[in-house]
Amino acid sequence: MFFLHSCKEKVAPTKVSNFFVDQDSIDQIIKPEFLEKENDGIKELYASFDNKIIWNNDKNRKTLIDFIKKSEEDGLFPEDYHLKEIDSFERNRTKINYSDFQTFDLLLSNGFKNLADDLHKGKLNPRDLYNDWDLPYKSPIKIEKIIEAIQNNEINDLLIDVSVKNKLYTDLKEGLKSILKKSDYNFPKTVVDTKIVANDSSKTIQVIKQKLVYWNDLNENDGTLVYDKETIKAIKKFQKRNGLSPDGVIGKGTVDALNYSKEKRIEQLKVNLERWKWFPEDFGENYIFINIPEYKLHFVFENDTVESKRIVVGKPSRKTPILTSKINNLVFNPTWTVPPTILKEDLVPSASKNISYFTRNRITILNSKKDTIKPKDWDSKNYKSYRYVQSPGYNNSLGLVKFNFPNKYMVYLHDTNHRDYFTRSYRALSSGCVRIEEPLPFAKTILMKDDEEFWKESEIDTIIKKAKTKVVPIKINVKVFQLYYTSWVEKSQIMFCPDIYKLDDELYEKLRNKSFDKS
Repeated sequence: MFFLHSCKEKVAPTKVSNFFVDQDSIDQIIKPEFLEKENDGIKELYASFDNKIIWNNDKNRKTLIDFIKKSEEDGLFPEDYHLKEIDSFERNRTKINYSDFQTFDLLLSNGFKNLADDLHKGKLNPRDLYNDWDLPYKSPIKIEKIIEAIQNNEINDLLIDVSVKNKLYTDLKEGLKSILKKSDYNFPKTVVDTKIVANDSSKTIQVIKQKLVYWNDLNENDGTLVYDKETIKAIKKFQKRNGLSPDGVIGKGTVDALNYSKEKRIEQLKVNLERWKWFPEDFGENYIFINIPEYKLHFVFENDTVESKRIVVGKPSRKTPILTSKINNLVFNPTWTVPPTILKEDLVPSASKNISYFTRNRITILNSKKDTIKPKDWDSKNYKSYRYVQSPGYNNSLGLVKFNFPNKYMVYLHDTNHRDYFTRSYRALSSGCVRIEEPLPFAKTILMKDDEEFWKESEIDTIIKKAKTKVVPIKINVKVFQLYYTSWVEKSQIMFCPDIYKLDDELYEKLRNKSFDKS
């Protein structure tokens, strides 16, 4: 290795082991062999600086290193941005040889670009992971913005600017920060043979109390082995925070939630923060927010939540898709055309066994010419050549109203003829569409927001009683977001719910194993 010298003084090259980084080094270039292995984005970045060393500015460099160290609070992994190597080089910056100095500079540049991208759009692309997630593509940060931030010493401003600012995201980020600060989770696994109810006594209850204190659901552990009133109150709070029925009985679901470690909760929060990065930054003023694993729908109008409803979602074998759309109309007394999956898996097997299936379910069979076919003339072998339409009515599969929004999955929001489902705690029971509890009052809420004067005069009950299909266009802009979040923050409390489609663990593994050779 050779000493590098300034143009002020010519010194014969001398081979040495170390390179002292001083003002004379600032204008030195990154050698071509170092750039050959880099992706096009990094090559373009260095070309804009005439292939010179970029990170000599202390403010820029230290700001970036600090951001990398804190990136875990955004659900990311500092080691993905070369923190260990960067830290080592930074500590020895004035002693490393020039080859290492170039490597250090490239690590910082890669770390900066990758961190900016991942804060903005996440590490992974949901379209590459799932075939039932239809989300707008978020582009990487333009290299021009990266260049400008470095030139203007605005590293901090850029990284803040590209980060997700949605309040639900920032609240969840604060939740992760609070758990990261907690002491290590050193509790034994809770095992309960039978349910624990009020006034039961055992050593297991002592450990449960310790866990409740750890998760801030119980103020203090009184040291007794009795399942007393204060602990029951704490368990109910814990159950509510974990998407369980708050009945105070410690059964399998509660035990499973109690056995989540600090590390598993951190993983869960990280995958949910990743999902937030996939979505648009601005949901708009009016939108329907459907959180699938929570079994909840929230209607936000002019940035205020005006309705929250229980819902039924797709079973794991027929998942409700993730999408963004916009309500375009409501249909009262809808007919129901049997979709392909239900046709193949439900209707054909049932009707083949008993042809009265069509009459019992008020289903009309139509051929390609839209002529009605009698059930006795139905050809089950050529079932795809027909269309199957259920008549409107209270017991129609769509119930009395459906809410249409364009999407490639042919799903929508609707009433149901299985209204008893809403009393269940596990509600992943549909064939993909979302069913809503009390849909007529919800329809009225939307219609009143759309045209208050008209819907004061026109009663929905009158439309329903006529039993005729009526389509009502919606003029106001109401977006629809079908999302998948197993953790969020509500009234300063971290909430969790069961991962009904078993997506969390798989996503975490992919986040950890993601290659960072980005172009």
